[in-house]
Amino acid sequence: MKNNRTRGRILDVSTEMFNRKMSSNVSTVQISNEMGISPGNLYYYYSNKEEIIRVIWKERIAKEGADLIEQLGKTDSIEGFEAFCRDYTEHFERYRFFYLETPTLLFNDPGLREICDPESTQMTEALVDVIAR
Repeated sequence: MKNNRTRGRILDVSTEMFNRKMSSNVSTVQISNEMGISPGNLYYYYSNKEEIIRVIWKERIAKEGADLIEQLGKTDSIEGFEAFCRDYTEHFERYRFFYLETPTLLFNDPGLREICDPESTQMTEALVDVIAR
């Protein structure tokens, strides 16, 4: 139970720091200092910053993205589309570091690129479908 809490807290603190400073300006040592834990303790959960970012993508960004795609698929009115736009804007703000640094993150981590491509394609196709209606 504590392991899951610590893992989640690392993701929360990392996301907040990445949004504030951009991920390229944040190290795992800075994350551990912000949390008040040793770098070794952080490395017990995640081997490096790239792994933290991949997990943020898999467990948070992609999950919310899938929910947004589902919401968009059910959109059949201008009000529904407006609600989707508000929710998407909130999602973008919550993970702005990722969207602002996407080219760099994907260039620096081919593993991240592999897991991001399918979800990105789905979102693009869903948006095109709704706009075409």
